Amino acid sequence: MSADRRLALVTGATMPRGIGKATALTLAREGCDVVVTGFNNMDGAKAVSDEIKAMGRRSLALKMNGRDYSDVQKTFATIKKELGPVEILVNNVAQMRRMMTIAKTTMDDWENEVKLCLNSAFYCIKEAWEDMCVNKWGRIVNMTSVAGVMGGYGQSSYGSAKAGLIGLAKCVALEGARFNITANCVLVGMAQTEAYDETIGEEVRKSIEKKIAFRRAASPQEVADAMLRQAGRIAFAPLADSQPTYTFHDPCYLGRHNRVYDDPREVLDAIPGLKRVEMDRCRDRSFCCGGGGLMLFYEPKEDQRMGVLRVKMAAEAGADVIVTACPFCLVNVEDAIKVAGLEGRLGAVDLAELVDRQIARPAPPVAPGEAPAGPGRDVVM
Repeated sequence: MSADRRLALVTGATMPRGIGKATALTLAREGCDVVVTGFNNMDGAKAVSDEIKAMGRRSLALKMNGRDYSDVQKTFATIKKELGPVEILVNNVAQMRRMMTIAKTTMDDWENEVKLCLNSAFYCIKEAWEDMCVNKWGRIVNMTSVAGVMGGYGQSSYGSAKAGLIGLAKCVALEGARFNITANCVLVGMAQTEAYDETIGEEVRKSIEKKIAFRRAASPQEVADAMLRQAGRIAFAPLADSQPTYTFHDPCYLGRHNRVYDDPREVLDAIPGLKRVEMDRCRDRSFCCGGGGLMLFYEPKEDQRMGVLRVKMAAEAGADVIVTACPFCLVNVEDAIKVAGLEGRLGAVDLAELVDRQIARPAPPVAPGEAPAGPGRDVVM
């Protein structure tokens, strides 16, 4: 997807070295109009909004109490009236200014942190949801933390809220799939923000950073770049071999059941150098790989197997590689290629594997005398 002309909302984008600010500016550079919210530091939110406007994008800086659902409702009504419905939602607002043990945590401490980190995310998702469903498009990213996975000493409320964001994203992803709405999380470890300096003492920071592969905390921009990938904008590296021609086999559940046809093709077409053809039977008229409806337990003659017929369709279309997005389809297609005697002529790969292999990544540092890391899993030919 292109971020061009999309409307994004980033909550909690107020601090000069904050992840929210870096996220909002990154989305604006990618072509989004961006709304930012704050509460205690509206001067900071307005400064971020002014930077976005200076890029030629539309922007608002709105005061929003994320703990109060009625205030969230008012904020979304203002956004829709002024700029339109929210299409990209980044739930970033959080608070970890006080680390304390369970014994010292009051009920107010617990409720304030959980409401701000977790409740506010649900409130925002709920308010954005209807328009995303109607428009059949939405991207939701919850900024969470390793504390939500590993826990943290003195972080009972913060860690619990961040764990809740992960569970919330999973539920949202399941409900949103049929409406072309995705939900993901960015698990932040240590980031060089104001809170990092103010909350954690220098000696503790040094001890933590020794355990990080890069021996330092991440910059807010590095976190924002990770968010951007979850929001849908991924830079692909050109294919190492541009000779093969690819075709996409529509899995039954993804295609006919959920009516998702364009998205996987858009991903393939975004990979530089990739040539793609369509089989005669595709999209809502696609042909089963042979794994659906208990076909795995049906034993027809080899040359009449549905998978064999399907790979022959791919060969007739001029394809060299069959891409699919279902583990059952992949297994059946790979087996059918062998049965049809097309090994070496046809290959098969899962879309997720192809994407992972083609994502543009900075080259890892190579120690003197070491060979660079090799490529990932190859296409099965």
